[in-house]
Amino acid sequence: DCGAYDGDTLRLLLSRFSNLIHRYDAFEPDPVSLLRLRDAARTLPPSWDGQLTIHGVALGARRGTNRFRSVVGMGSTFDDTGEQEVEQETLDEVLAGRSPTFIKADVEGAERDLLEGAIELIRRCRPALAVCVYHRPDHYREIPLWLHSLGLGYRLYLRHHTHFFTSTVCYAVPDR
Repeated sequence: DCGAYDGDTLRLLLSRFSNLIHRYDAFEPDPVSLLRLRDAARTLPPSWDGQLTIHGVALGARRGTNRFRSVVGMGSTFDDTGEQEVEQETLDEVLAGRSPTFIKADVEGAERDLLEGAIELIRRCRPALAVCVYHRPDHYREIPLWLHSLGLGYRLYLRHHTHFFTSTVCYAVPDR
C-alpha cells in the first residue's frame, strides 16, 4: 500500500478480503498520517500480528532523500520547497525477495517514479496494480502507455471513482 495514509485502504481490504491477505506492507512518509496509520494498526485483530509492516518512508525511482510538504489530511507531497526531508526507498529494494500480488500507488503525483523504482519487482512478479493517475494530467496517458510498453501482458483499465476530478485509477491486471 504505497501512500497508505491513515490505513483507509487496509481497513477496506480487510473488510472485504481478509481471508485473501497474508501480508501487508504499508508505506507512508507523512508524519501525521503515519501516526494515524500506526493507531489504526493497533486496532487490528491479534491474528494480524506479524502480518503488517509499516514503513515510514517515501517511495521513488531511487534511494535517497527528498523534500516533502506536509499538510493536514490528504495531499502531502514532494516539494522542492517542502519544510522537511524524508527518506526515500525503492520497492525493488524494500521488497527484494518477496512476491507481492497487488500494489496500490496513491503517492500524490510521484506514481511514475514509484513504478520505475519497482520495475524489477513488476517484471518478476507481475502483481495487479492500482495506480492513481489524477494527480498530474500527463499521467492519464503516460502511466498506461508506460505499463503497456513493458510487454508483460497486463490488461489496462481506467476507472473514475468520484463525481469530482479526483480519484481516477489505472488498473493493470495480469493475464495469468
